[in-house]
Amino acid sequence: MTAKVEIFTFNILNKSNNDVKIKFEDETLKEIFKYLKKNIPNKVNQFPPGKDKKTFKIDTYIDEKSKEKKSYFEFSEPNNRLEGVFVVGSDADKVLKFTSADKHKKESGQKEKGVNIDNNHYFQILFIEGSDTGIIVLEKNQKSCKKEFCNILESILNQLYSGVQLSVKQFIEREFYMNYLKDGNYNSITCVRKGVKTESNDGILNIINQGTYKIETKLTTSGDLTTRIKTKIVNAFEDHKNFIEIPEFEDLNYNKDNGSYLIINSEYNGKSRTIDLSNVLKVKPIYDLDDVKENSDGNSNFKSIRNKVNDLLTELDIHIY
Repeated sequence: MTAKVEIFTFNILNKSNNDVKIKFEDETLKEIFKYLKKNIPNKVNQFPPGKDKKTFKIDTYIDEKSKEKKSYFEFSEPNNRLEGVFVVGSDADKVLKFTSADKHKKESGQKEKGVNIDNNHYFQILFIEGSDTGIIVLEKNQKSCKKEFCNILESILNQLYSGVQLSVKQFIEREFYMNYLKDGNYNSITCVRKGVKTESNDGILNIINQGTYKIETKLTTSGDLTTRIKTKIVNAFEDHKNFIEIPEFEDLNYNKDNGSYLIINSEYNGKSRTIDLSNVLKVKPIYDLDDVKENSDGNSNFKSIRNKVNDLLTELDIHIY
């Protein structure tokens, strides 16, 4: 299977002035690492649902040898690495009510409804010793879990150091992605337009129900289309221009005024990358990890995705491994 991950850098700031408060060195790093490795599973599992009623936990499994339940949470002190599987669930507050079988249908009891699991997300937290910057890797399983995961991590850190906040930014190595945009083969170009109201598309989509929709046009590239469009995309990337100003996309009714953007799937040196070009100055890369082993439940195998993530971090040369 192909797993998708996002990579973020993070700093621990002083909430009162937004200055970097924590540098990961010596006893400070040991203190943070010791606290997180001891508290992450319990703190995640006990974190209360928000307004959206989502629930959170660290996933578990049955060990084949001991037949005991174990947690998908591990750590490596030599590498300053913590990792596991973060599960986002829903419907935590719903209750199944039972009625009697007679004609009066009186309430005869109730039972808490089991949590419906939405998604499992592999995660990895890495501290760069001697730096004030760390790395967070999160698996994107249908949806991103960045908001939920980082909120919980910030909450845990606030129990160790009061008055701190996480500053989290998408990691991108510009030259690394330029290789894919400039020298790679484009497998597809997807034009995306969000927030399209029904009435503006009655003649095209023949939609009866009112609502707001997202329209995507996926172009599977071949022949000279790849060469012509690629050159214009690369030029826009280098000149910090809006990609949708390219005439070929404007002709498809995708333009900057209606909030359109591009997603490029490109292959370079045998590696595939998905690049979200929703903002030329804030490229959002999604890193594809090919040949990840799959569990019987359809989720990524823990050891397999961990190895692939470590290979990716080495390829990106983040100076951790």
